[in-house]
Amino acid sequence: MSAIKRAGFSASSVWRGRTEPMVRAGYEDRIPGILRDLDLDFEYVHGSYSNCNKLWSDSADDREIIYTDYADDIDYCSRHRIRTLVVHISKGLNPRPPSEVGLEVISRLVRRAEESGVRLAVENTRQPDHIDYILGQLDSPCLGFCYDSSHDFLHCRKPGDILRRWGHRLLITHLSDNDGLTDKHWLPGKGTGDWRAVAESFPISTFDGFLTLEVLPKRYEPFTHKSFLAEALARLRWFEGLIENTGSRSMDAIGQASTIPFIAK
Repeated sequence: MSAIKRAGFSASSVWRGRTEPMVRAGYEDRIPGILRDLDLDFEYVHGSYSNCNKLWSDSADDREIIYTDYADDIDYCSRHRIRTLVVHISKGLNPRPPSEVGLEVISRLVRRAEESGVRLAVENTRQPDHIDYILGQLDSPCLGFCYDSSHDFLHCRKPGDILRRWGHRLLITHLSDNDGLTDKHWLPGKGTGDWRAVAESFPISTFDGFLTLEVLPKRYEPFTHKSFLAEALARLRWFEGLIENTGSRSMDAIGQASTIPFIAK
């Protein structure tokens, strides 16, 4: 976290998967204080998605499992005054199609989030239909969109289209690149992604959050924490410039809000 701060980033975030060593070791309640002591904004918590396909199960017991998982994440965010929880609503190749049973679970989570002062950001994964269904059915200031560029490059026919549809509800960005085959979490511009298409689709007239990277070093590249974070910030500034060149308003506010997520190792 100190290295992230020294590199020039303004915020960080935490993955709260149940198998995450930091969580299992009981450190998760220490992290918010560490960030705030460093004057880093705690932008969001990423909830565990291992059970997310249970949202669409015919079994009420299954659906209650994912409700309980995400409700616990909402309570964590509320307890530590963290504004946003990122959630997945489908995973894998063949999840069940979106339906009213899953909508009912998300509706209950949205109500809990509203009561707790927390926002839910649903992330695009393989199936944009699930995002379209949930955001199309539920209109709440506490429910919005987490845009993942790598998932967009891999799984959508035209990069940027889902951002055009739901950019007016954009809360969180997960910016990373890949090789066109798998989700690599490379720095923007290191892979095959169409970043100009994303920049042209970016909702700069309404978005007031952070530009956030969800990245890891390429395994075959030598790096130190300092060199990787420096390049990460430079790549984020590069993408910021692409947005600025396609937009109609000043990027001053976004330029002060660049961030990278917490990398546990």
